[in-house]
Amino acid sequence: ELPYFDRIARDYAETVQVIAIHTDSLHSTAPGYIAENYPDSPIVFAKDLPSDSLDVYYGQLGGLSAYPYTVVVDENGIVLDCISSALGYEDLKSIVDDALRN
Repeated sequence: ELPYFDRIARDYAETVQVIAIHTDSLHSTAPGYIAENYPDSPIVFAKDLPSDSLDVYYGQLGGLSAYPYTVVVDENGIVLDCISSALGYEDLKSIVDDALRN
């Protein structure tokens, strides 16, 4: 999905901030992958904090065990949507457009 999120981040650069959070299990490979494939991406890349049962941010945002997990948050920090399945560009665009209309 990262190519789609990167495109959303570029297409909506004036109104949307995309944050991608990877889990502890991907910590060793994520930085190299990001540097190689998304060196100039407007996406903010972050690493989740591990806890005993779930990654901290993933758990706080409602994640249970499914990946990928997409959360749409408005400018006030209100969660507008949570999607626990893979999304294509048109799906993401539709979700972002709906969120911007609200």
